[in-house]
Amino acid sequence: MCEPLSVGVHACRRANIGPETNVLVMGAGPIGLVTLLAARAFGAPRIVIVDVDDYRLSVAKDLGADEIVKVSTNLQVSYTYISIFSHYTVES
Repeated sequence: MCEPLSVGVHACRRANIGPETNVLVMGAGPIGLVTLLAARAFGAPRIVIVDVDDYRLSVAKDLGADEIVKVSTNLQVSYTYISIFSHYTVES
């Protein structure tokens, strides 16, 4: 488990994770889960993790993820979402 840990710590250092940094982790595999732990150790106040697998997301929640998001591999869901929200614009 040293290699996933080194990847997680390296990612947190590169991203300058600290007490004011919210974190989104894409994937709840071994590297994503250890990155979650590293981000928490670096002081991140809010960590959200995304994956397609319910079991991995439950492990992430048990390890301290503030929010978990299950995504779909079904492209039809994505296209439907895009078509529903495509008429909204972002204003600054």
